[in-house]
Amino acid sequence: MTDCHHFFESLESKCKQVISLLEENDVGKAVNIIKEGSLSFEFPSQTEIYGYEHLNLQPILDAIYIIIAKFEEDLEDRAYNWDLIQTEKETQISNEQKEMMQDILHSLFVVHNLKSNFCSTFSRNFDFDNEDIADIYLDEAIAAKKAGYTRNATKAHYKRMMEDQTLLHVDAVRLLGWNHDRYSLENIVSGTVSTETCVDSESLVEEVCDKGLFETTPSKIPGNPLIANSASDAACNLGQNVKEILSNSGYTLSSTSRILHETIRLSNSNCASSGRFLFDSKRIYSANSFFNHRHSAWQQYFHLQQIIGNNALFLLALVFLFGVSIEYNDLADAIGTESIKTFFDAKILRRHPFRDSLIIGEVQIYPLDVSSFQFDVIENNIENNDKYEVGLYMTDWPMESLRLNRDAIMPIGYDSLELVALTSGLDLFSNSGCESKKILDLCCGCGVQGIHAVLSSFYKRKTGISETRLELLSMDINRRACHFATANSCFNFSFDKDMEEKRLETNIIIHSVQGDLYTPLKGSQNDAAACIGKFHYIFTNPPFVAVPFTKCIGTMSPAFYSAGGGMDGMKILHKILEKYFEFLEQDNYQNSSLYMVTELPNVEECPNLLLSMLPANITSHVRVAYIKDDVELVEEYVEEREIEAGLHIESRDWKPSLEIRNRALVLVSISQNEGESLKELHCYQSSAEEKNESFDYADADEEDAFLTRDGILFSRNKLL
Repeated sequence: MTDCHHFFESLESKCKQVISLLEENDVGKAVNIIKEGSLSFEFPSQTEIYGYEHLNLQPILDAIYIIIAKFEEDLEDRAYNWDLIQTEKETQISNEQKEMMQDILHSLFVVHNLKSNFCSTFSRNFDFDNEDIADIYLDEAIAAKKAGYTRNATKAHYKRMMEDQTLLHVDAVRLLGWNHDRYSLENIVSGTVSTETCVDSESLVEEVCDKGLFETTPSKIPGNPLIANSASDAACNLGQNVKEILSNSGYTLSSTSRILHETIRLSNSNCASSGRFLFDSKRIYSANSFFNHRHSAWQQYFHLQQIIGNNALFLLALVFLFGVSIEYNDLADAIGTESIKTFFDAKILRRHPFRDSLIIGEVQIYPLDVSSFQFDVIENNIENNDKYEVGLYMTDWPMESLRLNRDAIMPIGYDSLELVALTSGLDLFSNSGCESKKILDLCCGCGVQGIHAVLSSFYKRKTGISETRLELLSMDINRRACHFATANSCFNFSFDKDMEEKRLETNIIIHSVQGDLYTPLKGSQNDAAACIGKFHYIFTNPPFVAVPFTKCIGTMSPAFYSAGGGMDGMKILHKILEKYFEFLEQDNYQNSSLYMVTELPNVEECPNLLLSMLPANITSHVRVAYIKDDVELVEEYVEEREIEAGLHIESRDWKPSLEIRNRALVLVSISQNEGESLKELHCYQSSAEEKNESFDYADADEEDAFLTRDGILFSRNKLL
């Protein structure tokens, strides 16, 4: 009993000492005493804590939370100031500053580890249940990852999943990237191998997959000096096989959306009790929408089996859309072991790191019917009754895994789908007197924007053959994204030998290039004259989240930090617009354009803002469309970013020189114009009838108005 009292007194005393130093802004000394082991305690055993269940330990826990909050506040200050230094003064951060940042990240992990041990050991004192303890272990895992301690992060995830067995199924994607065999993983979580902190991400985690569907081969673009990458023959064969398995299972947007709707209906007591059926084949959901309901999908597993059936489609949707781990034998019964082997060979499926009987999807596979945005073609082209293809697009799960966040591929959100819906209205094959059309997908991510525009144009035509050759170049600064873009081309441009569309391969050429915006397109002199060739169309969905981020410690940033738009959200946008005319084909002003989706401040004035970013010596035609209901006041926007970042960023994400009133997602088209510069601003407001039909079930999920029939027609009419 005396030993436990001594433990509590010592722990509280050390916490108060650290708090005192942090309140005096002596972060260096606070870090040093933590590094010396002042907050590393040997916790009492269950036998020793008997009789202490009713002791008030809240003051100690409060002290631990204060330490965490103060360290996080200091991290935020440093990240913000580093951005100011690098952005405005263009100076480099010193090694001493970087070391201090790493020391703070280490200290945060130590304190989170202390919190986990304290709360799990004395859970009865706080009336914590298994879910509460699991959440605390998640905090520790994230802190460990930010510090670069992969072993500790993995061990925290293991403890978390042992506390709440449901997490073995719904959160296994957090363990993706593990690059060693199961034995080494079991030794780490069991304590056989030392989990001493060390920056070991490079050796334990696979950041970029270059095997299976992701295998590429260097290829030279015809007539150009640029060496790019294209999918290897082996990857194309795998893509065809995987697509065939999914297609045979009916893996389409409409069929998987029905599963999503049933999941929502079963988890929504109001809708379930009223008996209203939520499914509407006209609604288009983002990949995020499926993933956000993964817990509900697992909890309603048996109910969904009764409604949909324990069939291949249902199981594949759980694995590749909801991110849920399922039993290997269940999927084997549905699609066969050979099909599962194909998924393993393609590197899109793997065994669960903690349980051999379970399997998890390495990637999210989002199906998007080409017909989703081609209702005008289907209705008007009566003679063409060909079956429309299903586009399949792989991307990373919208959840932190063991991989570095800066390498994660952004999920397919409503912003990407808005741009896809707009550009699907183009006929890229239209004969304009040129032998080939070149399309640049800039900041391509998984490649959905460029690939789907090409796929849509192909299926618009009565025959698959066109005299015009399409050359699509997908570019991203992220090497992982380039591999995803070529892998997604395997899905969508691999055809059976018996299909007439086989000759499509001679009409469409797809490459990917890793690079920072336009840099790979320029010669050694960095001049436009050495450019590999002009583009008829440029599609881009640039990073636009307005938050400060730091490049120096890549592990500390949430995923969207690494893809952030700088302190005002427009850092990348400025770079794109100031140079893009150098790479745009000028022979025909009517057809050469940039199409973009992004966020802009002060939406009522954004055409003027965009014109100010363009070269002064070029006359331009700028057209912008936005949704009235999507305009957010700056206070609302900042609050959302705080929640996403887990930081109290308040108004710091705006440069003081900008008077920001509101912010909105916008669709943009820009082309060169003869004569004077022109600007157009178009506001879309849903009709009362459309609102009643599309938004009747607000609890079901969010729906974007630019993805409704009227919204798509509006944007195409104003921008194309």
